[in-house]
Amino acid sequence: MFGPLTHTNFREIWFASLMSNLALLITGVGAAWAMTLLTDSVQQVALVQSALMLPFLLFAMPAGAIADSHDRRNVAMIALCGAALVNLLIAAVTLAGLLSPPVLLGLCFLLGMATTTFTPSWQSSASEQVPANELPRAVALNAISFNIARSFGPAVGGVLVAVAGAAAAFGTSALLYLPMLAAFWRWKRAPEKPRLPPERVVSAIVSGIQYIAHSAAMRGAIIRSFLYCAGVSAIIGLMPLISKQALGGGPLIFGVLLAGYGCGAVLGGLFLDRFRALLGSAPIENGTALAGVGMVCLSFCNTVWVASLVLVLIGAVWTQALTSLNVAVQTGAPRWVGGRALAAFQATAAGGFALGSWLWGYVAEQTSIPIALILSGAVLLCFSIAGRWLKAAEDIPNPAAVLDELEEPEIDLALTGRSGPIVIEIEFMVPEEEARSFYESMLVVRLIRRRNGVSAWSLARDIANARRWVERFHCPTWHDYLRHRSRLTAAEFEQVRDLSARYGEGGELRITRLLERPVGSVRWREETPDRDEVPAGLIP
Repeated sequence: MFGPLTHTNFREIWFASLMSNLALLITGVGAAWAMTLLTDSVQQVALVQSALMLPFLLFAMPAGAIADSHDRRNVAMIALCGAALVNLLIAAVTLAGLLSPPVLLGLCFLLGMATTTFTPSWQSSASEQVPANELPRAVALNAISFNIARSFGPAVGGVLVAVAGAAAAFGTSALLYLPMLAAFWRWKRAPEKPRLPPERVVSAIVSGIQYIAHSAAMRGAIIRSFLYCAGVSAIIGLMPLISKQALGGGPLIFGVLLAGYGCGAVLGGLFLDRFRALLGSAPIENGTALAGVGMVCLSFCNTVWVASLVLVLIGAVWTQALTSLNVAVQTGAPRWVGGRALAAFQATAAGGFALGSWLWGYVAEQTSIPIALILSGAVLLCFSIAGRWLKAAEDIPNPAAVLDELEEPEIDLALTGRSGPIVIEIEFMVPEEEARSFYESMLVVRLIRRRNGVSAWSLARDIANARRWVERFHCPTWHDYLRHRSRLTAAEFEQVRDLSARYGEGGELRITRLLERPVGSVRWREETPDRDEVPAGLIP
C-alpha cells in the first residue's frame, strides 16, 4: 500500500498534501463556526459547505483541461499561492470586523476556485511521479491523504477557533499551504515535448465531455459520485448544527465529531480491499446502503461518543465506495484526458456535496435535524439500489497507450493545423455472411471514434457492391485529426487493426482523407504565395 512513498517526488508532495488538506479543513471549520456567530439561519450555515464545494461543480472541467494542456507543476503552484492569499484575506476581513454572511460566502467561493484549479493538476501528476504499476496505490494514497487530514483537521480547527478565534484559524491555513508549494517547487518535472500544440481550453473541455459521454463505465462512475455525495452531504452540511443544537456542544465537539468521521474514512482507505471483500459482490452499492443505515442511526444519537462511533462506521464504508470510484476513474482514463476525467469526477462529487448541503439545510430548517438525517439515509438507500443498474467502474477499459507509432498520412496540400473540416472515409470489403458480425463490431468502433474526438460518424453500404462498406467521420481541424490518431489506446488499436486485417484488401484498408470546403488550399492567382509547410514533428 505504501510502495509509492519510496519515490522521492511523490513522497514529498504526499506528506505536504497532508498540510494543504488540513488547511482546507481548518478553513471549513472556522468559516462554519464564524457563520453560526453571524446568523441563526440553518440554511446560511449549510451554505458555507456549498460555497467551498460549488466551484468544483462550475470550474472543475476548465481546471482539468488546463491540467491536460499545460505544465501541471506550474498550474499547481499558481493555484496554491491563490489559496494562501484568499485565507489571508479572510483573516484580515475578520480582524477588521467587516465579516458578514455574504462576504464570508463569497470568500469561501474564491477559496473553492483556487482549490478547484489545484486539485486536478496535483492528483493527475501522480502518473509522472510513480511507475504505471504503482499508480492505483498512489491514487488511493492521495485519497487517504485527505481522509487522514480530515481525521484530526476538524479537531485542530475547533481548538484554534475556541482558543484564538476564527481569524487565527484562517491565518494558520494560509501558512499550511507553504509546504505543498515548496514540494512542487523542488519537483524537477521532466518537460514533455508535445508533437502537437495544446488544445484550446474550450476545445479541450468539449473533447473531455465527449470522451466521458461515450464511455459507459466512466459515465456510470461519475454519476454514482454525484448521487452518493448528495446523500451523504447531510453529515458535513449539518455537523455544526448537530454539535451545537442536538448535542449542546461547541466548536471542540464539532471537531471531535468530524474527527470520528475522518478516522473512519482513513480506515476505509487503508483497508480498502478488506472492506470490499466484506461487502460482497457489490461493495460500492452495499457500502452506500450501509452508510444510509448509519445516517438513520445518527439521527437518534444523543451523546457525542455514540455519535462519534456511528460516524466512524459511516466514514469507513462510504469512503471505500468513493475511493473505489476515484481509483477506477484515475487509472481507467487515458493519459490525454486524465485531468479532465478526474475533474469531472470531482466536479460531480463536489456538486453533490454543494447541492446536497443546501438541500438538507433547507429540509432541516423546515422540519428538524433528525428528520433531515433520516431522509438523507433513505435517499442513500435508494441511490445504492439505483446504482446497480449503472455499468460497473471495474469495466473501464485498459487505458494503456499504443507503443508503435502510426504511419504518417500522405499529404499533397499545404495544410496548417487549423485547416478543416477533415473528412475521413475508410473502405471495408466484407463477405456477405459476415455482414452482421461486422456491423456489430463497427458499433464498438463508433464508440471508440466518438470517445477520441470525431463527429458525424456514419457507416454506409454500397448498393452496387454488397461487400463494400464505408466508414465516414469528421474532425474539425487537421490538428484535431492528428490528436484523434494519437489517442487510441492499445486495446482500441488492436480492435481497429483486427478489422483492417480481416476486411481490408490484402490486409490493408483504403483510407481517404479529404479537406472539406478547401478554399484556403486553392491558389486563386499566380502571385498568391503557397501556405507554409506543416512544421516538422506535427504528424504522428
